[in-house]
Order: sequence, then structure tokens, then C-alpha cells
Amino acid sequence: MENIISVTEADALIQKWSWYKVPIGIDASHYVLKAEECFLEIYPRPSYCDRGQWEMHAMCPGYPQNPNPVDAADMFPRVYFLLAVAQFEGVLWMDKRKYTPKVETTER
Repeated sequence: MENIISVTEADALIQKWSWYKVPIGIDASHYVLKAEECFLEIYPRPSYCDRGQWEMHAMCPGYPQNPNPVDAADMFPRVYFLLAVAQFEGVLWMDKRKYTPKVETTER
């Protein structure tokens, strides 16, 4: 079994999931990817960090709400140099765990 994803498959995943940009302060933002079962957040790291500029965290409750909770083997937080790579890996992680994208509504 190969772990290769085609460009078409990658594009379909990107269309299925939506990252939300959330301002934090004057000139910074973090990004949130929401599923029905949990959510991922990507935060900027301080500019002096040499291990990457972005840090991803998973917030997933355990049983019984979530049959697939996060544990130490999932290795969070994760650090990335490129935001696009972090966002795509977040989408892959959510899809691999068969989480359901959360649809945001603007109605009140």
C-alpha cells in the first residue's frame, strides 16, 4: 500500500475542509479547522524560533463524545516552517481519522 496522494485527491480534500482565520492582536492571526468531533488550531511562533514558524494543536475530547480521541501517539503540538504545509497536514489528519467537517453558519 502506497501513501501517495494525487493532485486531484489533494484538491478534493482542500475543497472539503475550511480553515478559519482568527485575529489575535494587532498584526497576528491563528487558524482553526473545525470538525464535529474536534478542532485543530495553528498559531504563529516567535520569530526567533529555529524549529518552525507555526505550531499546530489538536483539541479533541475523549469518550463518549469522540470515539477517536487524541493521545500521546498523535504527537501534538506539531511545528512547521510553512503555513500551507501545516494546513494541508491538518486536513489530511482530520480526513484520515474520518472526522466530519463542521459547517459554520452566519445566521443568528
